[in-house]
Amino acid sequence: MERNCTSSINDSLRKKCRNPSCGKELYVTSEFFGKNARMEDGFDYYCKECRAADRRKRINEADGWGYVLDSIFYWAENLPMWSTYGLANEKYALNNEQVDLILGGASEAKVKRNGEFHLRRNRPSVLVSDPRPERDDAINY
Repeated sequence: MERNCTSSINDSLRKKCRNPSCGKELYVTSEFFGKNARMEDGFDYYCKECRAADRRKRINEADGWGYVLDSIFYWAENLPMWSTYGLANEKYALNNEQVDLILGGASEAKVKRNGEFHLRRNRPSVLVSDPRPERDDAINY
């Protein structure tokens, strides 16, 4: 099995990024690699640039309809249906009818016509109301 680290001319340890599209050989320091206590050398497999690019990609994908579908199908397969309904309502403000439409293969437009729907990127700005009613006679602790 090939080792991932090699020695350089000045005896500083170098490591090759395991991302197939990168493959840069960099010094094993916290400047180029993130820390990972589970690794033999104490640093991640991927360089910091590749990690950041992957994080940006996942964040952009997480805001889309495909991520909502993946989440709901995963919950439906691995959790009871009442839990799937609760998570869909909590995360995306979907009602039970909308979840059933998604599981039935309906389009995004049809799901949106049947009630509110909020992707992750705009959910906090839309759902900011406090569910508890304000009362004048409420006791403040």
